[in-house]
Amino acid sequence: MRTRFLTATLIILGTLPFSYASSTQIDGLIRTGEPILWIDEDPDPYIVKIPWNRSPSYSGTSAKNWCVGAGTYGNNGGINKSVKLSGPDGASVSMELRYIATEWKLKSVPDSTFSSPQGGKQELTMYGDVANVKNDGMTWSSETCFKYELAVAPISLFRPVIELDPSNIAYVSQQFDEGKLPSGTYLGSVSLPTIVWSTDRFGNWFYRHSLSADVLFYLEYQADRIAQIRVEGSDNIIPDTWTTPGMVHGKTVYTTHIEGIVSNGVKVSLARPDSDYSLNPVNTPESETNKIPFNVFCRECEGTGVTIIENGRALSASSYYSLLDNNFREVVATFEVSYRDKSLDELYNDTYLGSFTLLFELGM
Repeated sequence: MRTRFLTATLIILGTLPFSYASSTQIDGLIRTGEPILWIDEDPDPYIVKIPWNRSPSYSGTSAKNWCVGAGTYGNNGGINKSVKLSGPDGASVSMELRYIATEWKLKSVPDSTFSSPQGGKQELTMYGDVANVKNDGMTWSSETCFKYELAVAPISLFRPVIELDPSNIAYVSQQFDEGKLPSGTYLGSVSLPTIVWSTDRFGNWFYRHSLSADVLFYLEYQADRIAQIRVEGSDNIIPDTWTTPGMVHGKTVYTTHIEGIVSNGVKVSLARPDSDYSLNPVNTPESETNKIPFNVFCRECEGTGVTIIENGRALSASSYYSLLDNNFREVVATFEVSYRDKSLDELYNDTYLGSFTLLFELGM
């Protein structure tokens, strides 16, 4: 449970039911009878784009010609990989994967392209400022390279792309479903090498960097739960008396982080929806005239945003609003608390307070 006080007071309750080597963590949730739920950018559950890596090796290095690829100098290492996932009490299971591509995020799009002088056969495709190089399992350089009119250091980020075997993932899931593996956190790692080539200032090609993305798989097999709720934002609504003469407006914003295992998202509801949601003076006798009805708007609720309270009244007496996120570890919700067009003549020089309570529960 997390309590915060507004100038409206906000109370939120949670209901619980190499060469250079860079290390990157990819998080997944093992679900019985379903594909693994990954925190990544690809909607396909069997294609996983590892989070972007930034390598300091080529920052500040400028050249006119660049080539990239999957593999190391003179060696590919193959596409098929196996990751041993180790969990509680010595439990383990193997996950099979294919290293199918590597992607490079460029600071600037090449002026032109040319065929690889290293005889590379890996197919390169540009998607805006991202170059995708397919791993052919044999060669170690793309068939197409980048050319710039001026010497630049164009590569800012890189990441491997992997493909999972559906039958193997079904087998992994079955081990948990049948109780052969206990609940908990399972860790495993694999090295997925990439390579960068460029020319020197005389136009001579030389091997620049072999970059090893050491990928740490951090998989959970646990029931959904809300572990904690964090609230960020200012408790003070600063009155705006200048925008509209004779009237006062104000707004504050709260960002809530609902953390735990929330694979189905969460739902939020308003406690005591029949209450009057207004800011009332602390030292002056309150009345219907001098109170300030306020609004609460949830930006992410239902995907498009929902007004929960309008002009001091709940818009629904029993509604639950869904909050979903691609990140099963956290759902983020933003709440705007505001009031508008209140006449200054009706207010006192006083401190105004108010409150409302939101309930967060696991989604179904």
